[in-house]
Amino acid sequence: MTFLINHMLTDNNARLITFGTNSYLNMNNRPIAVKTGTTNDRKDNWTIGWSNSAMVGVWVGNNDNSSMKSVTSGVTGAAPIWRRIMLDTLAKHQATDWKIPENVEAKMVDIISGYPEHDGFPARSEYVIKGTLPPLPDPVHQKMKVCQGQEDKLAPQASVEMNNFVEKEFITPIEDKKLGTLPSWLEQVAAWAQTQTDNRFKAPTEYCGSTDDVVVRVDTPNNETNIDSTDVPVKARVITTGEVQKVEVYVDDKLVETMVESPYETTLSLTKGKHILKVKAYRKDGKTGEGGAIKLGVGGTKWNE
Repeated sequence: MTFLINHMLTDNNARLITFGTNSYLNMNNRPIAVKTGTTNDRKDNWTIGWSNSAMVGVWVGNNDNSSMKSVTSGVTGAAPIWRRIMLDTLAKHQATDWKIPENVEAKMVDIISGYPEHDGFPARSEYVIKGTLPPLPDPVHQKMKVCQGQEDKLAPQASVEMNNFVEKEFITPIEDKKLGTLPSWLEQVAAWAQTQTDNRFKAPTEYCGSTDDVVVRVDTPNNETNIDSTDVPVKARVITTGEVQKVEVYVDDKLVETMVESPYETTLSLTKGKHILKVKAYRKDGKTGEGGAIKLGVGGTKWNE
């Protein structure tokens, strides 16, 4: 942990927003960790910095404990003095790179979320304690499946299974449960996101079309498959929100088998030749879905001949 703190306080890029590029804290890429501080009443102002061989601390304030009038931050008060002393100190005590502990490693992380790099998003190298990097998927910076032609709406699972969607980049801040329960937190984030010009913050929450479809996918066999045997294994999936009553398998538009329990897998005994396989699912509320139209060459028959 000491190495990580030193590394963060050495990084000039990490303080650009507050201090700018060429502040008094910029030590030209030398491994010098530095921290400033100012009390709220501006009675105390300090800058402390160190290498692995020397430390310099500077305090600025009035000896009558009154508030300072001109000093507003560590950069305008103690930092100029600290820099001059530190440069003189470095002339006598050379700063060498921080030694990387065995339990620390460099990892490429997403520049927005800090999760492992993914999806080709911009990333940067960060030192982390081994085993502490959060695993993917990234809940903050992610690609969401949205509807084609309605990219402000999420694609329902049925559309995803039929590859009827596009992926789009979004940034979705999440609530940290360790900080306690904040009932209005998500509402406040949503309201803030709507004021942003960057549409990545405006992640969709509603679905396009119906989320109650019955989608049937035939995983085995593949379309236009040639099978030497007359025994044909069939594996099907049913994607739906309701309860499935039965799944029927048709060959050349004739019902050949009915299944009532998942997984929907069977082996058909077919005649030599060309066949077309379909699967139909029935939900208990009467809604149905169909998939397949798989073209097969069976028993050594070539479908495309």
